[in-house]
Amino acid sequence: MKRDCRRSIKNYLIDRELQLRIVLVVMIYIFSVVIIELGLVFIPLAYNMVFSSDSAVQYRSASELISLTQKLVPALLFLGLAISIHIILVTHRICGPIFNFTKAFNRIANGDLSRKVKIRQHDYLIKQQDEINLMIDGLNERLLRLREDTQRLRIIVDAAQADPGPTQIDKIAAEISSLERHLESWHLSQ
Repeated sequence: MKRDCRRSIKNYLIDRELQLRIVLVVMIYIFSVVIIELGLVFIPLAYNMVFSSDSAVQYRSASELISLTQKLVPALLFLGLAISIHIILVTHRICGPIFNFTKAFNRIANGDLSRKVKIRQHDYLIKQQDEINLMIDGLNERLLRLREDTQRLRIIVDAAQADPGPTQIDKIAAEISSLERHLESWHLSQ
């Protein structure tokens, strides 16, 4: 049965703080560019409207200023809203995988290597998902080898307890060496 991975609208803000911060920063950049552009368009009109000695030029400049304002303000408001929605959708495709990665890291920290990371088809960070899944596979393989070595050692120790002898001690030493080799392949903090 295929699981429905679509999210409801209320879940588009996965990491509200991060996503809204990104929206705010992008909107500040856009607002700055718009202010500069509007200044380049409106300053000459305002200058002619205020400082021109010809009343016809003042009238034309005032009319153009009003006309541009009436056309640009709604367009800019709509553009700002559209860009904000787009940024939320884009950040959703980033924050969703990060949320899944965080859950996977918590499972791994608690010793659960049974599930891989799965993100939606159109999300970003697919390459990182694959890398995390490779890490999970690698950890799983190493731990399985250690488990197998431990089980073999348990069988040999049980046999040695039943029939102690030098050959049993040699087998135990060989299995301990195997365990040590597997453990030495790990780079651990001390």
